Amino acid sequence: LDGGVDVVIPASLAGHLQIHMNNCGTFPHALSVLANGAGTAVATPFRTRYATGMTVTLTAPPGPRQRFDHWSGSVSSTLNPLELAMTQTSTITAHFVPDMKSIGVSTEGLGTVGFDPPGTSQLVGTAITAFADPAPGYAFEGWTGDVVSDSVLIHFQLDRPMSLIAHFQPDATTGVTPGTPRFSLAPPRPNPVQGDARVHFTLSTTGRATLDVLDAGGRVVRHLLDADLPAGPHESRWDGHADSGGRLAPGLYWLRLSTSAGQLTQRFASLR
Repeated sequence: LDGGVDVVIPASLAGHLQIHMNNCGTFPHALSVLANGAGTAVATPFRTRYATGMTVTLTAPPGPRQRFDHWSGSVSSTLNPLELAMTQTSTITAHFVPDMKSIGVSTEGLGTVGFDPPGTSQLVGTAITAFADPAPGYAFEGWTGDVVSDSVLIHFQLDRPMSLIAHFQPDATTGVTPGTPRFSLAPPRPNPVQGDARVHFTLSTTGRATLDVLDAGGRVVRHLLDADLPAGPHESRWDGHADSGGRLAPGLYWLRLSTSAGQLTQRFASLR
């Protein structure tokens, strides 16, 4: 019955008993619990009406990649769960918002840090690519913080607030000997890539060089070069295909040049 009153009728009296409820005023308070956003709102115990002073527990479980923000209506609160003493008919709404996480970034030395997708605030669980770009005359040394790596290109999942420090130092390969070529990597041409492309790069010293194409998840999809090369400018030609033989799917990719002097990356797009 309304208000949560249970009445048990013996089978022997079925069809012969009439019940008149004259005390429904004992449960005078109605409660409506609503949800705004991706989540649900639950009242325990669940009743259509409640007695004065009865305690109701309100819980607000958020949906995937969401978080509970606050209650509004007859009660304003950020508690979850929330204990509510029924003293009046009430309407209460649980509000949910996207669960955003932030990346704190700092640099030591001269250089900048970029992200794909762009920005330092993203939805929880987002796959992040961070890349370091040294200023002229500087070289990238490594990452510290929540990710430790000496690769200029790092990949991680943003499941909590994180911090990164990119370390740059003066490039020992520049300014040492007049005429020494500068270690560099240019984006492919054309960019976006839509068929054949050329990649130009310069080595500051003679040695082993590898040139790879990586997808947005950091997986190598094409090995373009792995050879001993002299210092100076070089060109690698590419047909726009992956190692599997098929053309790259449309999207964002990275060139990565690795030598004993360090790593360089360039971001580019591929079109059908």
